[in-house]
Amino acid sequence: MKTLPSLILVIFISVTTEALICHFCEDLSGPNCKATKSETCPKDVKKCYTNLMMEKFGPLTVYQSTRGCQKGKDLCAGTFSMSSGKTEVHSITKCCEGDHCNTDQLEIVTPKDLKENGVECPACNEKEKQCKSEIYKCTGTQDRCFEFYGGLYNGEGYDDWTFKGCTTKQVCDYLESHDGYEVHYTRKDSKIKCTKK
Repeated sequence: MKTLPSLILVIFISVTTEALICHFCEDLSGPNCKATKSETCPKDVKKCYTNLMMEKFGPLTVYQSTRGCQKGKDLCAGTFSMSSGKTEVHSITKCCEGDHCNTDQLEIVTPKDLKENGVECPACNEKEKQCKSEIYKCTGTQDRCFEFYGGLYNGEGYDDWTFKGCTTKQVCDYLESHDGYEVHYTRKDSKIKCTKK
């Protein structure tokens, strides 16, 4: 008599532990990533994500957007920003639970608090493998210094860039706990690190 209840329990457990399925897409040159296929997540991944990143190079604004299986819990923490003089990077990530739940259309809201916060960082940005930095006064919640060396996607391939400047605490916390930060818009050999204030 115990066989039937046990069988039902096994079936129930197997159904409820199926892998999560998320919308997957990459739009490395626009803000409106539209899901074109499904991605089956590893068994330990319980959330899907949507990310929108905006990069400002002087008067030029570039967007990249992605959807998929959550890559790390800290990526669900929300927003971060970075700046190095005439260059700014802003990112927002939203995570959710449930199959194909990542359908949000995100919007970048740039910080309104541009008051200097007392932190100064070496800053530069050059489409080269190195750049000569000058002291830059950080503003708002950007109270950490960072350095980036590597390739950024230009729509067709990767260009070498060097950035130094100010960033938010979320970036440094993530780098410390994950030993690096891998995003779709950067070449695999790219390096980013936080430096002391």
